[in-house]
Amino acid sequence: MSSIFFHIRTLIPVMTNTTTIQFNALLLDIEGTITSISFVKDELFPYAFENVGKYLEEHYDKPATQIIIEDLRRLAEQQLETDAAVVKIREPKQECIEDVTKNVRHWIKRDKKLTPMKALQGLIWEEAYQRGYVKGHVYPDVLPILKIIENRKIPIYIYSSGSVHAQKLLFANSVEGDMTKILYGYFDTNIGLKGETSSYTKISEQIGVPEKDILFLTDVEAEAAAASVFQEERDNFDADNIRKAHEKDKVDEKEWTLIYRDVGASRTFYMTAAFLPCFIIGSTIFAIDINTNSPSNRFDFVQKLVTDAEELGTLIVLPSLALTVVIAFLARVQQLRLIRIYQNKKDTESFMAIRSKLLVTQHKALFRRDETTGFYFAEDQTDGARVALHFLFGNIQIGNRKFMIMDDMFKANNYRSYMLNETSVPPRLYE
Repeated sequence: MSSIFFHIRTLIPVMTNTTTIQFNALLLDIEGTITSISFVKDELFPYAFENVGKYLEEHYDKPATQIIIEDLRRLAEQQLETDAAVVKIREPKQECIEDVTKNVRHWIKRDKKLTPMKALQGLIWEEAYQRGYVKGHVYPDVLPILKIIENRKIPIYIYSSGSVHAQKLLFANSVEGDMTKILYGYFDTNIGLKGETSSYTKISEQIGVPEKDILFLTDVEAEAAAASVFQEERDNFDADNIRKAHEKDKVDEKEWTLIYRDVGASRTFYMTAAFLPCFIIGSTIFAIDINTNSPSNRFDFVQKLVTDAEELGTLIVLPSLALTVVIAFLARVQQLRLIRIYQNKKDTESFMAIRSKLLVTQHKALFRRDETTGFYFAEDQTDGARVALHFLFGNIQIGNRKFMIMDDMFKANNYRSYMLNETSVPPRLYE
């Protein structure tokens, strides 16, 4: 799938007769691409945030509202294990409205892309559009360009994290009038998250256009990368690397699917496995030589180190301390990082992790999904502080042990989300 990380006016040169970019279907992001970020951020989101409780009070008994509430109740039960700010949704009406309102407002603040929450936002916005409180914003150059594409018989589709319902409302009530007549279809997170390459494959299958013939426009680089399917991701999980991993770990490929492969952790393991024994042996020789031999009988390198240390005096403490801290940090990271993770094809709740043991050997550890949780550090900390804390204390817990994973090393985000109980829908392991 071709993808462009830019605003829709990128298509002005694309639509000229001399363009080298060819496509048979156009897939568009909304926020920041064909409508301003401020419209969603400063108008739609605040409206939903302020009116969620009021809307639930007025429409609580409607079937559509009840279905969404049940979905939000199940979602809250999954989320509260990893997010202390989420509350369990109680049954009585007033308590239910209070809990749903609290959770939805929390998720809006965190900019969560959660399907049931997006569905509720869609209903709230529908009422706002119907009452004339808001009009869907689109950039002034959007409609003219889309009409050119429509005249060339190229189908136009929308893919946004907002619900399909909310998408249709925006375009049916836009500042340019009803734009739904020129749009062929809509996709939201029910097809998959926008950062997952599998989502774009599914869209390609549903619209019947090969991925290579679809042009995707977005203002988010990560989404453009997912649509393009970066070469390094393909390499990380190509057939040859998968086969080698199974052979190295002696894991049956018919029974287990490789879902996580941290190349950096694997390389670090082999470097540590080679360096640590050498360091220990060298340190041992140094200590024995110092304690048992006179200066004239010591190894040359040992005597040189002793002489340098005597010349430096107390200054030797600083580099020695720094070296000790670095070695301890590297050992801690190596202990925390998981090298590879497999998921059982028959029992999707069962996983196998390949991790470092005693820093110089690898160990298979079986675990269940219900033993696994991810955890997050305070949002007010800097990115550097959070990264440091992850390296020191890990970011997931399996049983009573903490480990560290790199989110972008999973085959796709849905494997990570399922393993960490962020979704109850298992991925397709035979893809």
